[in-house]
Amino acid sequence: MPVPFVTVDVFTTRKFRGNPAAVVLLSSSAPQPPEARPDDPPGTFHWPPASYLANVAREFALSETAFVLPTRVPVDDEDKPRDDKSGEPEAFSIRWFTRDGSEVDLCGHGTLAAAHALWDTHLVSRTRVVVFRTQRAGDLRVVPVGGWQGLGEGLAEISLPLSAPTLERLGADAEKCDAAAVTSALGLPLDGTTRVKVIGRNEIGDTFALLEDQKTLRAATPRSDAIAALGGRGLVITCAATEKLNDEVDADFESRFFGPNIGIDEDPVTGSAFCGLAPYWFEALRELVDEKTAAAERTRAAKEAAGASGGVGDEGKDFPDGSCGVGCKRVDHSAPVERAVELIGYQASRRGGFAKVSVDGDRVRVKGCATTVMTGHIFDLKSITEAP
Repeated sequence: MPVPFVTVDVFTTRKFRGNPAAVVLLSSSAPQPPEARPDDPPGTFHWPPASYLANVAREFALSETAFVLPTRVPVDDEDKPRDDKSGEPEAFSIRWFTRDGSEVDLCGHGTLAAAHALWDTHLVSRTRVVVFRTQRAGDLRVVPVGGWQGLGEGLAEISLPLSAPTLERLGADAEKCDAAAVTSALGLPLDGTTRVKVIGRNEIGDTFALLEDQKTLRAATPRSDAIAALGGRGLVITCAATEKLNDEVDADFESRFFGPNIGIDEDPVTGSAFCGLAPYWFEALRELVDEKTAAAERTRAAKEAAGASGGVGDEGKDFPDGSCGVGCKRVDHSAPVERAVELIGYQASRRGGFAKVSVDGDRVRVKGCATTVMTGHIFDLKSITEAP
């Protein structure tokens, strides 16, 4: 049988913006590995051979392809909307492969795309939380928190592990990751006019560097070989967003991500980078965070005084145009999911995209929009398992 797929643009509601991901919805129709047995209980699914997953990802040639497999293991969920009567959340296993066929441990935008695809194809009710079981990143919960604006548009929040960068985690790579090496790798002048501060590396393997302003960040023309030589999974550069450029939505910070070591020269919008960006900027922008916290408390108190009932909505600063991202229509932010004060991050790639982030203990909550671009089916399953 053909295997269905959906391509989704994430962290935007404008097609051909944000970060594209392919989502392959696996079931018993996909090639089965040797351990699959004819007498397996109904509803038992096995991962196809790795060669199949890698070849499909190479064929899509997107930054990430997510493969979703049903699981029979039930899960509990504390984040389910309080008015959801549908029972326990839906559980799936998930794996991610890059355009060169490499498997990665964590992919935020690919996970949001997978949840969006399940909701948009009606495989999962749009009111239900989706829990993805991973091989190395634990369980990832995706919560629907916004209204749907027609076919293929929605707002969701994913909970990712917090992974703050530290200089100690650079380890043996510390010498080759100094400010001069990062500046040179970014194609920026070494004449003393450019200030670059290396923040450190996190457990995911990303190296973080702080640039002085948005113009410098956007002017960087990285050399992939030099970025790769820095080691780790990738390089995240970031700066405070003090100016609104090109009529874009206001952000609190900007970033770019380069990952030649995992087959991605520059990623359009990197969900997993927020695992390190969120804790850094919540500390660096402490005064702004405190202001937002006070504003949220005032809003909550005003609602209580007015006799408001039900769950807490999306307090704090909304996107300035009343939307959830570039070109996003107004959506209902009243889903009863409590969340902390949020910062807005913009990834300044060619496609660009926005996310709202908050820190919740040892987790980072990342909220973004998504839109469906294409749907289809994969055929010729026997030959696609062969190595290219």
